[in-house]
Amino acid sequence: MSSMPTIGQLYLISSAPSSPFWAGIGDALLTGDVPDHSLPCWLRDARCGSEECYNYSNNSKEGALGSLQVRKLLRLGVPTLSKLCWKQKTPLMQFDEIALAKLPPSGLLLDAGCGSETRVSAQGKCRMVVGVDRGKPEVSSILGIDEVVLGDLSALPFPSGIFDVVVSWMVVEHLDKPEACFKELNRVCKDGGLVVLATPNVLHYANLLTKLTPYWFHEWYRKAVLISAETTHPTVYRANTPTKLVNMMKNTGFEPVEIRLIDAGPAYFSWLTPAYLACLIYHCMVNRFSCLSFLRLTIIGVFQKASSAGGSYR
Repeated sequence: MSSMPTIGQLYLISSAPSSPFWAGIGDALLTGDVPDHSLPCWLRDARCGSEECYNYSNNSKEGALGSLQVRKLLRLGVPTLSKLCWKQKTPLMQFDEIALAKLPPSGLLLDAGCGSETRVSAQGKCRMVVGVDRGKPEVSSILGIDEVVLGDLSALPFPSGIFDVVVSWMVVEHLDKPEACFKELNRVCKDGGLVVLATPNVLHYANLLTKLTPYWFHEWYRKAVLISAETTHPTVYRANTPTKLVNMMKNTGFEPVEIRLIDAGPAYFSWLTPAYLACLIYHCMVNRFSCLSFLRLTIIGVFQKASSAGGSYR
């Protein structure tokens, strides 16, 4: 069995001699010869190029760098680290599954802050999927949505009590006044209706760094390091810990049904091998030990209007 690399080895990774055995395994894992569902989560994320919920393409610079780090670690005999992880679905996959499980076939679903495409595969599985965003997207470009409406989340252009399920993927962190938006979500929900929110946990190192650095730095990192054409929106993180999110939702007429904390693969700092390995260890630790779950990347919250349902962390 391979042992963990020493600190000295970390600095020799880039010049470490290639082992045909581990290099071959690395190439197989990263090029599709092994099915995704059989991979530990950190290798599956590396194959994808980056964590799915951030929509980095397989050809992104960060993705290529992440794959390179995995190959280097495999050549050093680090695959034993994967035993610290277990197979888990990405935050986006879990978000989609939760939303669909709560959605009746005759129901109406609202995607609040849909952007250019919805993050749930509900089209054709319910009566209608409606998207609302304050941008100006073309209706034909909204993937997975039957009807898109321009509007602000703090003043939704819908009558009260019409939606069975409201979903919102990675929007809460951008809201200056999240409670005003949550009140509107409550208004448009039916009695007993559900809101499913996914948002970054500011206690995770990557989100904390985002909070502590200025917007211009995010733009520079996106263009210079990630080589990404995606738009970066300013973040404020007003409701981005589990406790803050639950309290704000309670204050606006919701009860927590479930709070799920999920981590993702170590794609951050994939351009620097020692930092990448540190992120990998962090990822393994917060997934292995429930007492560290508050440090995971993403919060998914399910909340119910006018219900006495109790909440639980997991």
